[in-house]
Amino acid sequence: MRITRYYKKKPLHILIDCGSTNNFLDIQVAKKYGCKIEEREPLSVAVADGSKLTISFMVKGFTWSIQQTTFTSDMLLVPLGCCDLVLGIEWLVTLGDITWNFSKLIMDFKVHGKRHVLRGSPSTVLRLLRNNNSTRPWVMVFMFPCYNFVRRKEDYYSL
Repeated sequence: MRITRYYKKKPLHILIDCGSTNNFLDIQVAKKYGCKIEEREPLSVAVADGSKLTISFMVKGFTWSIQQTTFTSDMLLVPLGCCDLVLGIEWLVTLGDITWNFSKLIMDFKVHGKRHVLRGSPSTVLRLLRNNNSTRPWVMVFMFPCYNFVRRKEDYYSL
C-alpha cells in the first residue's frame, strides 16, 4: 500500500509492504534529506528478479511521522526508484494488531492507545483494471523491489 507522509516536513512516498522483511530507504532520498549515512557490515540480499544486491550503508534512527505520531527505525539504504521508503515486517510487527482492507486500501492500527487509519493511494494500473469494461482476460506481472535476506544455515532456528 502506498501513502505519502512526512520527514521533517518534507514529503516522503512510502510503500508499506508486508512482503518485505526489513525497512529500506532510497539512498538518493537519504542524501537529499541530509540523513547521517553510516557504513555497516555488508549484507547480501536477493531481489525480486533473483539477482543479489549488497547493502553497505544504513541510516540509524530514521524518524518520520504518521498522523502526529513519530516512528523511528533503522533503514537499510538501497536504490529504490519506485518510492522513497519501504516499511516492511520490521516496522509492521511494532504496530500490534492491524486491520488491513486491501480492496479499499485502508489500514487501521493503534499505537500507544491512539488509533490510526491510513488510506493508500490506488495505483494507476489498479484504476485502469477496475474501470476496464472489456471481457479480455488480463495477466499482469508487477515487480516491486522485494528484498529477501540471504541467511547462512546457522542463522536458522529450529522449533
